[in-house]
Amino acid sequence: MPRRLLHLFVAATFGACIVGASADAATAPRAVPVAVAPRLFADSKVIVGQRFSVEIVGQGPDVIFVPGLASSRETWRATAQRLRGRYRLHLVQVAGFAGEPARANASGDVLIPTAEALDAYIVSARLSPAVLVGHSMGGTIALYLAEHHPDHLKKALIVDALPFFAVTMIGPQATVESMKPVAERIRSSPPMTGAA
Repeated sequence: MPRRLLHLFVAATFGACIVGASADAATAPRAVPVAVAPRLFADSKVIVGQRFSVEIVGQGPDVIFVPGLASSRETWRATAQRLRGRYRLHLVQVAGFAGEPARANASGDVLIPTAEALDAYIVSARLSPAVLVGHSMGGTIALYLAEHHPDHLKKALIVDALPFFAVTMIGPQATVESMKPVAERIRSSPPMTGAA
């Protein structure tokens, strides 16, 4: 996807102001005592960062899974159950979605700083070049990383991501400008607590 289209999609769909990553975006997750959405597996390890948490389970080659907008890592439970015997899975949950406390995502840009933080995690956890599976917003994050950090990705699989999600909300007449009020309403609405 050309950079201009990617930026328009992100701005219109998620209300992000695409200027670049914030200064704290490169901070990789680390183990800190903060609230986090429930873990899926009793034998997993959870790492919490300012932009997301990661539940790590299984053994073998590493695969990162990123859920969609308002979804949780629960999206990947059945897949993780099938793959955990052959792969070490990194199940991301974006802060501020589906019961995960917002932390650094409580204000300002979300998508690009989260993508940059995920890239920092990939590098610091020595997962590069990584295999990343992204659903919806997670697919957009995968596209962003493929464009901005191609050397850090080995493969990216995108599940149900649309090039301009706004069209599904208001039809083919959707534009970046017409979606800005919608994005602001989404940003200011109460947080969702279940998987979507």
